[in-house]
Amino acid sequence: MNTHSPDERWLTVSIPIGAFTARLNQLMQTTARTGPSMHSRLSLIHQTAKLYATEAAQQAGAPNPVVDIDELTNPPLLDLPIDEADEQQVIVRFSYQSDVPTVSSKE
Repeated sequence: MNTHSPDERWLTVSIPIGAFTARLNQLMQTTARTGPSMHSRLSLIHQTAKLYATEAAQQAGAPNPVVDIDELTNPPLLDLPIDEADEQQVIVRFSYQSDVPTVSSKE
């Protein structure tokens, strides 16, 4: 049984696959610089999706959101060249809550 907080919100973002892949590659390079990595490509794809989700939640008004990825559609699972003109989209559906508790006024 899923229980949802009344403060939980859902969003979906669509990212061009080229932009998603570029950010994924940056994350891969960053983790490679810190030493041997135990991260799989799939875990790095999830981290990249979470970065995009966090930014979208912040733009929606949650300054420090706690994000949960619910669905990830069309991520670049294979390390293949991506044509910049490719119109495919990576779709990230996620839920979030602000880590700042909401204050309800009782009068």
